[in-house]
Amino acid sequence: MSSDSESPRAVRGACMSPLSSSEDEFAFKSRKRGKNVQKNTTSKRKKSVVKKISKKKKLNEAPEPYVTYLLENLKEGVQSKLSFEYGFGSGALIPLPTGAEWKKSDTTALAQWLEELGFKERQAPNAVLYRIPNSRVASIVKKLHPTSLPVEKDTKLVLPNFHLPLDEELEYATVPAAPIVPPSPVPTLKPQKKITTPIFNPRLHWGTSPILPIQRPRFSIDGPSPIAKLSPQVGDQHSIDVSLDLDDAPDDGVTKRINFASTDIFAKKTISPIREEQSDDFVEIIEPTNQSIVQDDLFNTSRDDINIQVKKRRNHQRRLSRLERTDRRKSFFLSTRYVDKEITLKRRAKMPDAVATLVLSSGMLQMNANLVSVSKHWRKTCYEMIAWTRADQTVQYKWVDQTSMVAAFPWGQYIADGAYKSVYKVFSVDSQSYEALSVMDIRSIEELGNETIVRQEIAHSLLFSNLVETGVCPNFLRIHQVFLHPFGPYKNLWGSAENLSPQGAEYNGNKLRLKIDASEKNTIASYQYCTMELCDGGNLEDYLRVHGTLSVHDSLCLFFQMVFALYVGRDQHELRHFDIKLLNFFLKSMPKVDSAISYTLNKTEFTLKSPHNFWIKLADFGSADTQVNSLHDSIGIEHFTTFENAPMEYFVIGDAAEAGYAVDTFALGLCLLHLMTGSVPYEELLQDAVCPNSLKKHLVSLWKNKRPKKGESYTILQKILRREPENADILCDTVYRYCVLFGLDTLTAKTSVATSLTTNLIPKARSRHKTADQLQFECDTATYSLKTGSHHSIQQARDRINSIDGAMDDFLSLVNFDPKKRPTMLSVLTSPLFSMLQGEHDKPDAKVTTYARSYLKNV
Repeated sequence: MSSDSESPRAVRGACMSPLSSSEDEFAFKSRKRGKNVQKNTTSKRKKSVVKKISKKKKLNEAPEPYVTYLLENLKEGVQSKLSFEYGFGSGALIPLPTGAEWKKSDTTALAQWLEELGFKERQAPNAVLYRIPNSRVASIVKKLHPTSLPVEKDTKLVLPNFHLPLDEELEYATVPAAPIVPPSPVPTLKPQKKITTPIFNPRLHWGTSPILPIQRPRFSIDGPSPIAKLSPQVGDQHSIDVSLDLDDAPDDGVTKRINFASTDIFAKKTISPIREEQSDDFVEIIEPTNQSIVQDDLFNTSRDDINIQVKKRRNHQRRLSRLERTDRRKSFFLSTRYVDKEITLKRRAKMPDAVATLVLSSGMLQMNANLVSVSKHWRKTCYEMIAWTRADQTVQYKWVDQTSMVAAFPWGQYIADGAYKSVYKVFSVDSQSYEALSVMDIRSIEELGNETIVRQEIAHSLLFSNLVETGVCPNFLRIHQVFLHPFGPYKNLWGSAENLSPQGAEYNGNKLRLKIDASEKNTIASYQYCTMELCDGGNLEDYLRVHGTLSVHDSLCLFFQMVFALYVGRDQHELRHFDIKLLNFFLKSMPKVDSAISYTLNKTEFTLKSPHNFWIKLADFGSADTQVNSLHDSIGIEHFTTFENAPMEYFVIGDAAEAGYAVDTFALGLCLLHLMTGSVPYEELLQDAVCPNSLKKHLVSLWKNKRPKKGESYTILQKILRREPENADILCDTVYRYCVLFGLDTLTAKTSVATSLTTNLIPKARSRHKTADQLQFECDTATYSLKTGSHHSIQQARDRINSIDGAMDDFLSLVNFDPKKRPTMLSVLTSPLFSMLQGEHDKPDAKVTTYARSYLKNV
């Protein structure tokens, strides 16, 4: 062996990675300390004191480009685009710039400055966002606005690439007004006089409403006027009778749409003005009487200066318009109703409807009986406008006095509470009857960023309550009053979860005086109150838990009303509820024990009569949608209301699933299964059927995969799993239980999730041995399958459904895994499922003849 190989350097390098000789020498060259290096490393150093800079100083010393960029992105138009792209209810969103004038170091410094101001980073697809609650935006803008400079052109081009789902023919134009030739000088002018001009509150939050603020007086369709309850001195001076034929049907045989035993409920329909409080936004402005000098008139404004906006651009109006005020007289809503070109050419009557929608939604006309009686389209648009106007908190009646509040509702009993509201049973002195009272804390809801839920639920509740008041359908919950109050529920009078009924089980006529502390006086109405009819039977799920399984006939009587409510909601207002379950259907007892209800569809009459006969009332519209143009939109995270009732396509095809009618149809099939099985829902019945671990890991990995196959996307499920990882068990168990109950015959989707389910649960034809997942699925199917299961509740439900000819096929079509193959509500009502209810009754106690006509919309 040579001497070179025996050298320590060569031996040491033998165990190292192969390097060149030059690299080897460089790698093992000894380090030498410099001559001038001082070895005094133990000397004490002065501790550096980092001075904390206040947020106020950071704002004042901020670079001008940062301030300009922040203010530009906080404008209403930019925030609307960001909201459509990344979701609502997230506060103010600021994306990091990508323009040519922004270097990487500047972008990093801007991000650090935003974090110091209180912004928090939020990851989004293809962008990095920073968000801050809306409550803190106003203070930041107020401090930064004096130092703002005109933004550069490149910075203005940061956000045009964000996709905004608007009609292609509509543009959002903000162009300076055309020059107006000044009038010739007038030698003498009349003395100026003070005119009190209302300035509309810019904080209005229109949400999905197709309306603008309207001039006084505002009108609302109601039963007995709520103003008489809230303010007796106002009275019903402006009451107008609007007893109309609701469907304008040419059939002479249809004289009424609904005829109850007591017709007083629907006979007293009035239009009454909504009382408004004097706002701080009313100012005195001196205007010249000579109209030729007025240059800000709408008709003297350039056409390009008009801000043409669709309804969706107003989703954040209440929160964002405080930052950039615009004259509302120059802002219009255009209808976003989808109109196909071919259909428009064939049926030219669509154009007048579109114009009517634009005019009625603009607020230029006062709502009265003449407008409502023009046509079906006018009536529908007017009712929608009235509902969304009454739900607006800026125009609602503010009940400030605590003494009169307690005197109006002197007794109460606690019923239940949820995530946003509490519900009580109270005695109304005005109506001398028991009513239901719901209370929502607006401040706590706004802190969570869910303030749109309050107005959305109230507007939809009022909209469908109007169908009860006008006699169209009795199967919705009727709303009596909607108002604001500075204080929360009075627990010493109305009870709580610890003390349900502090004043006894019933109202005894005693009026208690509430001791009001002077320190508790408040003028900000931060609680939303809503009084409605009381459903003494409670919700349908609790009723089944107490009374157990009902007979087949009684179950069908209840289920028929549930289907009819959904059909009317779709026919009248394109309703998609997105939270159909027995907990949201309430029972109101009939006047008699064996009352008979008659429903007429076309020429077929259905008679509902049973010992357990109730009016079924659909409620809880917090997640509902009534927009026509969103019928075929993809689902969002807001559509995952109850995981156990989500349809199969949510899990199989993910983001490609449509938020259409089929979602409620699948949930309605689960309601029928609940009625037929007995006292518990299916997830409690199948609590032993748990998704196998290997299948669960496979499903979660497919949902979390950020690079799925072409055409697949599961971003919504990824958000759900990211927020709460324990939701993976619920989602996987739900999918597995659907497969056990209904089988995999209708799973026809060509996705990776569908392939995983079939390969993991169904053995191959030539396979000799079954996997553990396949053995477990075979065992669970033998017990809980609706077709062959041996469980006593499943077997009982199968026998009850098979007792009606053709009912099993109708039921399985409701829960079909392919949403396109699910039936419409009209086909369900006319299916063999309700054949035993068909037949006339001599003297029914209530008769619903709204759809006793030849043409019925198939929805």
